[in-house]
Amino acid sequence: MARLTSRLSYANVMATIAVFIALGGVSYAAITLPANSVGSKQIKRGAVKNSDLGRSAVTSGKVKNGSLRSIDFKAGQLPAGATGATGPQGPQGLKGDAGTNGTNGTNGTNGADATKLFVNVRRDCASFEDASGVVSIELEATARCDVRFNRDLSGCVAVATVAGGIQGELRVIEPADNYGSTSFGNLDSNEIGVIYSDSAGGARTTNRQEFSLAVFC
Repeated sequence: MARLTSRLSYANVMATIAVFIALGGVSYAAITLPANSVGSKQIKRGAVKNSDLGRSAVTSGKVKNGSLRSIDFKAGQLPAGATGATGPQGPQGLKGDAGTNGTNGTNGTNGADATKLFVNVRRDCASFEDASGVVSIELEATARCDVRFNRDLSGCVAVATVAGGIQGELRVIEPADNYGSTSFGNLDSNEIGVIYSDSAGGARTTNRQEFSLAVFC
């Protein structure tokens, strides 16, 4: 004891007391920090991580206005904005190039000349006028006027119309027509026969009508 006492000095005692105070102070600070004693100066920059934050720890009041961007939100979280006003009409586009003219089609072949066969026959098949292609006319039997043309009329169609004021009907006989009557008989291939009828449908033997005859081939 005398040896330990002889080695103690004021400096040794004060150094030992300082170590105990220092160790005791650190333990105290780590265990019994008073409320609101840690501030921004006591936190190392970047020391607080996302995992250190509790759920719902950051609220709207802690976020700086205008600091968040659309990329910070999930799709569909932000409401769609109102439709903007229609913009002004754009300028008219450039006029397109004119197309090239198409090639002309080939000319069609000329059709055959139309057949002009007609005649105006006077009353009772006595004579004719204003005719084309007519060679002669002849009163055949008592009620038929045969008109002879300058060509074969097979396959042609003839039409006769009453030209005078006499009432009655006309019946046309074309080549190859055969009514089985010996009084009318068959026609040559270049003849058209016109049969006179009265208002009752009987054969007209007197005062026979004037008629116009046209043949289409």
